[in-house]
Formats: sequence, C-alpha cells, structure tokens
Amino acid sequence: MITPILSAAPFSSTQLVQAASARDYQGTILKPQDEREQIRPAVLSSSSPTPSVLSQGEDVVTAQGSLASLQVRPSSNIVGTNVYYNIQFRPSTTGEIDKIRMEFPEGTYLGNAKVLEVEGIGKGRPVGEWGSNILIYDVHFPEVVPAGTEIRLDLANIANPPTPSLSNTVTVTTVDSSSLVIDGPTVSATYTLRQIVTDQIANNAITASKMSPTFMTSKILQDGQNGWNPDAIFGLDTFTITDSAVKASNSHVYVSVDESADVGPLAVNVVCMVEDIVNNQFQVVCNAPPADGSVLRYTVINQP
Repeated sequence: MITPILSAAPFSSTQLVQAASARDYQGTILKPQDEREQIRPAVLSSSSPTPSVLSQGEDVVTAQGSLASLQVRPSSNIVGTNVYYNIQFRPSTTGEIDKIRMEFPEGTYLGNAKVLEVEGIGKGRPVGEWGSNILIYDVHFPEVVPAGTEIRLDLANIANPPTPSLSNTVTVTTVDSSSLVIDGPTVSATYTLRQIVTDQIANNAITASKMSPTFMTSKILQDGQNGWNPDAIFGLDTFTITDSAVKASNSHVYVSVDESADVGPLAVNVVCMVEDIVNNQFQVVCNAPPADGSVLRYTVINQP
C-alpha cells in the first residue's frame, strides 16, 4: 500500500485532491500540476519483509512490503486427497486488512473450503469462485493490524490437485477495503504433491481378496428427530447418534456438516467432530449450533 504523508503548507486542498487522483497503475503518485516530478516506490525483493521509504523534501512515500515468515503446511502431499492447510505469516505494513487472497496450485479444489480457526485477524468467511484456484478470506469487520502481527489461518475441506508436481506454492496477498494491496503478493516455499503407486505397497500387505462389507459405512442424516435436529434458537451444539454399525471397541467415525442454503453471510463456519463412542452411539460436538435444516454426513470405519 502506498501512503502519502503531505504537510499542510506546500499544497492547497484542491492540489491535494489533484495529487490523490493522479495515481498510475504502478502505484505512482504524481505531484500537483506545477511540479511534474514523479516519486516512485522502491523495488522490494521477496527476501525483505520491511517496506522501503523514499523521501523527497517534505513528501514521504511508503511502498508495500512482502509478507514475512510465510509458511504453508498441507496435512497431506498426496494428489487428489482432501486436506487441511495451515497458513501463517506476519505483515510488514500496518494496515486495515479487509481480505487475504490465497492462490493455490492449479487444479486445487476449493469449492467446499471452510475456516477452522484464525489468529491475529478478525472473523471472516472463505470466498472462492467455481473452477478457480484462488481463495479469499473475507474479514467481516476489518480492523487495523500492526506490522509484525502473527496471522494464522487453519483451512479445511481443500482437495489437492489430481496431478503430481514438484514445485507447488501458495501466493498470499493482503488487501484493504479499497482493493489496494497492503503487502504481497508473496510466494511460499515450494512443496511436492505426489502419487501413490503400486510399488509403494509392501508385499503381503493385503491378505484378503476383498474388504469386508462392514469395513466402511457412509450415511447421511437429514434434519429430523433421529438424533440430528439442529436448531440454532435452542443453542444446541452437541448431539448423540445411534447406529448399529458403530462399535466402541474398533470403530472410527468421521463427520461433516452441510449447512442449509439460507445461512446468512455473517454465519459462523460450523465444524463438528466426534468426541466419544459408547456401545452403538457416538457423540457429535460442534463449534457452534448448526443452522436448522443442516445435513450431517458421517463415515464409520471398523478396523478388523
């Protein structure tokens, strides 16, 4: 972000308006009509997290910097798998961050992306476009974030690209409410996405001709009275589900929630998990009450 700091003496209010409107596409600020000299921001290398400052007379122009300590950690590097992403960085410019723009590797599926947890930035929601590899974290109520603040985004339900690659990166940019860049774009370190091939499966690892039909069971519960009746007006965020396929001794249960389409833009991204399994029942605990009409999907895996 380029922030001119002008003293009151040299220019009239009319000249200040002229100067503010005279930006070119590179972020250059032109001085008033009687002074054609241009002041351009310094060129920053990606290794420098500190914005450069140019000074000429009483005019000071600050150029946006690169995000410091950018780290991107996917939970799995296997192509086509559904993963979590942990993204951390520190801004080098103090500013009111309205959006965080993240460009993932080509082919990444972001249509079901959810935000699990954030740190150093206000609550918001993930916004993506169909078929795009760009995800935007849209802050509900932007506030000024000081330079050096540790910002962390934990994202879920992101599908890795289907094609192996040795040079994957995520590019992150912070933007203010006027769509002006504050810091970035900054490119993460590269990471590898690989394909599991048959020679990576150990000899004699598979001993049965086919899986047992009870090994994995997937089910969907619509909003109703059978243990899944989300209704935010009652503040419910814990539910008990009974299923004969569940066995406390050897079952693992994984859940996800599809919220109803009428959830408002300020609604919390609901994330649920299984807390306890007793006999043929498992308890689902959510970080917030799911909206009425939500759908629960769960998968039961029974180890042999």
